[in-house]
Amino acid sequence: MFRIVCLFVGVSAVLALISRVADAASPEVEKATEFNYYLASGNLLEAIAKNMSARGPNGRWAQTKWTIDWTKDCDVSVKSIVTLPKVMGTGALSEIDKLKLKNMLVALKAHEMRHVLIGVYAAEEIRRRNCKRTKEISDYWRKKNRELDLRTKHGKSEGVVLR
Repeated sequence: MFRIVCLFVGVSAVLALISRVADAASPEVEKATEFNYYLASGNLLEAIAKNMSARGPNGRWAQTKWTIDWTKDCDVSVKSIVTLPKVMGTGALSEIDKLKLKNMLVALKAHEMRHVLIGVYAAEEIRRRNCKRTKEISDYWRKKNRELDLRTKHGKSEGVVLR
């Protein structure tokens, strides 16, 4: 069995999960996504932001890691692990701030799901190419992960902000 691991760390963002139809000519890539949560809290948006930075993975608000495995027969699978905040103790927030927090959390998950999708694209391409040139393919899609964050400022341009 072979494995490629891509770790994305980001203060992430908005857009719904984009579905993609797999190439009908090639067998389906096995896909799995796992969600992990860390606890964050605060009675002001600024306090919640600081708490997420302190408690989140690698000092960030969220993280997506995908791993692609394949066999010598080119059975390909991709597993994504998404780590997100679970914000507690927000009762003191104003209704407007609660809405801002809710919108940011939706944007954060949507942004992370875009990183999951990049991992799926990488796995599908490896499968389409019969598990040849896997390093080149994985390097290309890792670059796309980084470009997404540069383009969106780690999701800030997509709504991953608290103020």
